Amino acid sequence: MAGGKEPIEVKFRLFDGTDIGPNKYDPATTVTALKEFVLSRWPQDKDIVPKTLNDVKLINAGRILENNKTLGESRVR
Repeated sequence: MAGGKEPIEVKFRLFDGTDIGPNKYDPATTVTALKEFVLSRWPQDKDIVPKTLNDVKLINAGRILENNKTLGESRVR
């Protein structure tokens, strides 16, 4: 990984309790890139399907992650 930093394992939990992942990401990965990944993997058989990145909120430790920050900057562990 870039800069010798360890990859961060992330699992996405959808509103109904189903999961996407886990997958490993470089700490330099942006929240926007993660949202794009979630949108591309969202199960199409769900009643609610987000249409844009703004429809997706990523929350870690009770905080909504900001699009322009990286995983490292957001202190995702």
